[in-house]
Amino acid sequence: MGVTEGPIRMSDAAGPMSQVNFASKAGSAKKVKDRHERQQNIRRLFTATGRMSFYVKTAQPHFGMDLISADEVDKLCEKLLWEVHETNWHCELHVLDARLLDMSKWSSMHCWECEAQLAKVWDKQDSGSGLTVAPC
Repeated sequence: MGVTEGPIRMSDAAGPMSQVNFASKAGSAKKVKDRHERQQNIRRLFTATGRMSFYVKTAQPHFGMDLISADEVDKLCEKLLWEVHETNWHCELHVLDARLLDMSKWSSMHCWECEAQLAKVWDKQDSGSGLTVAPC
């Protein structure tokens, strides 16, 4: 593996990991072959589903519809932190609702109605915030 300029490529990183120890005990050739085959299968799996693309200098990464640039990193971090906070709050509200109402004995239709009412907290047309649930 030679020295490359720029970020490390997948092929550069995979090289050292895939080297097989041929100095192992006699009779373990099948184990070595099986291990190597498993590694190759895992690579094929994540190449197809992991969306790990090759490094391209001119690539323009996106988050949703927003173009990501070095200048916008702080803004993106704030947006991600806000999304995590909202998701956590959403989950906490659902758990609180389920505990207070004991929905275990309800019919499916009744549960769906309750979920629809709870979903209005996040309805962008109504308010777009949690202030409808906990006003200041």
